Amino acid sequence: MAKDKNEKLKMSKEQKAELKFEKKKLKENAKQERKKIYEQLNTPLASETDPTNIAKKAKMKKIKKEKEKGDWKTSFREFPVKMVKEVNKIRWTSGNTLGRKFVYTLIFVFIFAVFFFLVDLGLQKLFEALFII
Repeated sequence: MAKDKNEKLKMSKEQKAELKFEKKKLKENAKQERKKIYEQLNTPLASETDPTNIAKKAKMKKIKKEKEKGDWKTSFREFPVKMVKEVNKIRWTSGNTLGRKFVYTLIFVFIFAVFFFLVDLGLQKLFEALFII
């Protein structure tokens, strides 16, 4: 590892630029290959029931389409619209259902309050009988 660092320090600027260019080129090639595969999988076949088409669709779900870098100004403008769409997807409960669940919760709390009171009273009587308190 120390040798790698020393070798990197000894490299000339041209060699570093060349390595950087090669990495960038490899990255671009991989991106093009993924894009090509995605386009191939996205093309519809003659019949939808063809087993090969079903397999391709399954593969397509695994390959994520890369997001293009967008302009932050347009993203900022579109944000409220996206939020409204997301809020509209929410299914709100009705007043009757909400009221019924509230009553169930109150009953549950009351029952457990009585239960814990009785447990406390029982422990108190037990400790008095054993002369602990």
